[in-house]
Amino acid sequence: MSQIVTAYHTIENRGNLDYVLDNAPFICTREDAWLGNGYYFWDTNVAWAKKWGRDAYLSRSKGFWILLCQLDLRQNCLDLFGSVADKQLLVKVLQRLK
Repeated sequence: MSQIVTAYHTIENRGNLDYVLDNAPFICTREDAWLGNGYYFWDTNVAWAKKWGRDAYLSRSKGFWILLCQLDLRQNCLDLFGSVADKQLLVKVLQRLK
């Protein structure tokens, strides 16, 4: 993969904007995190970030912020959507782990 993408990081609004701007992004350590502990971003489509905010925060009467950033996906990242080579590498790694 050789691209830089616009990404969105949806987080709870706790009224601490200065802290957020100094420390984001934030690692997700929730037990129900889809892919385990890690940094979660919405790629390109801000509507997905907004929907997540509504579902995860507004539904619990909490506010949210969406942070915009540019992610460099050229290194240390697997593209499991657009790269056949990356998908093949993941399969090899999973087979090795078994």
